[in-house]
Amino acid sequence: MWADTYERDIGDILALQDDVASAIAGQIENHLGGPKPLTLAKTPAISPEAYETYLKANYYLDQFDLQKSIEYYSQVIKLDPDYAPAYAHMADAYFFLGFFSAIPPQQAWGKVKELGVLAVAKDDQLPEGHAALASAKLHYDWDFGGAEKEFKRAIDLNPNNADIRHGYAH
Repeated sequence: MWADTYERDIGDILALQDDVASAIAGQIENHLGGPKPLTLAKTPAISPEAYETYLKANYYLDQFDLQKSIEYYSQVIKLDPDYAPAYAHMADAYFFLGFFSAIPPQQAWGKVKELGVLAVAKDDQLPEGHAALASAKLHYDWDFGGAEKEFKRAIDLNPNNADIRHGYAH
């Protein structure tokens, strides 16, 4: 059931991950007799160098080394200006800088809004982009209805994202 061979160019490593994940999900679905086909999120194309830098940025964001994560996300954007997840996650870093008053909150949330708009403009199907917009609408614009709409859109796109649900709970 699990043995198969996949070959791709190293530049297509993310497409390879998508292929393997889809094949495994399909096998599980067939085995369990799922009622409807599973839909997996598509991974945006990115160069290996930009992706490695993105992973470093995510590591530093997870460690709450927010300035360092922003530096790495900025590098990702220089390497691949169309990679929407970098904008969305950099927005998270700025959100936390503002939340903890490491920089003036209004300055931080203005940056969250700017990055959220860019993320959604580059990929309207990116839940984290809509979550960034929701945070900006909530904390910067005081637009509670708009924030709720963006949070609901993000949850519709990925109902399993606990971080987005946590943000919506506030």
